[in-house]
Amino acid sequence: MDERQGHFAIINWTQSIDLYRSDSIKYDIVLNGRTVKQGLTQLRDTLRNLVSDSFYSGLVIARSSSGDSLSAPFELKKLKGFLYLIKDDRALYCLELYSHQLIWKYPATTGADFNGIPLVSNNIVYVPVRGGYLQALNALTGEPIWRTAMDYIADDLSAPILKNGKVIVGTNNGTYALNATTGAIEWSFKNDKFPPICNPVAGDNYIFVAVNDGTSNFPPFQPPKMLALDVKDGSQKWQFPLPPSEIISKSPTVINGLLIFTSDKGIIYALNQANGSVAWQLDISQGSNRCALKSPLAYKGLVVVWANMTGYLGINATTGKIVWSIPNSNFSYDVSAACLGDSAAYYVDYADNSLMSVTSKLVAFNPLNGTVKYRSNCSGISYSPLCVKQTVYLQNSNEIGIHTASSGTFTGTVPWSFGVGRITISEDDSVYYAPESGMSR
Repeated sequence: MDERQGHFAIINWTQSIDLYRSDSIKYDIVLNGRTVKQGLTQLRDTLRNLVSDSFYSGLVIARSSSGDSLSAPFELKKLKGFLYLIKDDRALYCLELYSHQLIWKYPATTGADFNGIPLVSNNIVYVPVRGGYLQALNALTGEPIWRTAMDYIADDLSAPILKNGKVIVGTNNGTYALNATTGAIEWSFKNDKFPPICNPVAGDNYIFVAVNDGTSNFPPFQPPKMLALDVKDGSQKWQFPLPPSEIISKSPTVINGLLIFTSDKGIIYALNQANGSVAWQLDISQGSNRCALKSPLAYKGLVVVWANMTGYLGINATTGKIVWSIPNSNFSYDVSAACLGDSAAYYVDYADNSLMSVTSKLVAFNPLNGTVKYRSNCSGISYSPLCVKQTVYLQNSNEIGIHTASSGTFTGTVPWSFGVGRITISEDDSVYYAPESGMSR
């Protein structure tokens, strides 16, 4: 272990100690001959900021109110997985991934509650704060590092992204780049007429921002645009205007030097990242005036996207040709955006149970050819699924459901998760996020 960093460990001690459980029993923790915690009352607790050799060993000592004691050995294991979530109290929670034990909680403040998708990098968690702020916290301890206010009071910020040491975030007033270490604003691109309503995405050299008419209720209308901003200084490198009747409401993706995004008219656009020229575009609206879509997913030369008129499609990212399709089921009311796992992609086919007696399905499919692996019963969800190794997490407003990735079998729920927003998971130096668009309702 790196002695320059603090580590967490969850203590599990022997059944012989567990026999001493009572309200009057207190527990002391001795680590490598040094008492590190005293007076604990839980048989399962968290040690913070441990600095020692790579091998931890020690004793847990149970003491009664009369002075009697009993000790037992234990070993500590570094925690590798953390789950970050924002609950209905608008506070940010960090849980151990597998035991779901609370590691820390950072409360919201009056008029400045957390709202959005946490971003985790280099042991720092960046989380949007309602009111136009971005907060950075120590991802292991929850201690605040910095909070930066943009110069516009925004109800919502986009999900932050990281590029070249900068945290990029969109507000109602434009796009900002903050120094990831200090929080200082390095540049901003103001765009009063076109506030972003979806998340930016980082390309090879540019940040791509979809912006739409900020005065759409009052003519003259302005067309939506896709902008390319230089990550170094925020200068605009190119823009791609769309017809005024279209809206870019889903975040784009990047693949093989192309920028892929959709409009609500059912048009998929593929632009060259370098100059914004059109590589191809595909109309999947089937003549509909409005088309519900999900954010596109890039995978091994394919773009995976859903539309209400077609179902899920696999499209060759270079040519724009449809390679495979998964039609909507007969009971589909809506579906989630798809997420990638180690061996499959996943989405939820949502059934409106108020209209028909059917159950929503967790669908696993091969993103290379569209072959459906299984459709497993699940509860309706509010956000897209998130797959971490062999586990799929499904979120709704009441809980986070846990499913086995290989079969879709429901195995339980995450405690603490009532009223939860979108989650972020870090494990073994990898970070996992659910796609930004869940149900379209």
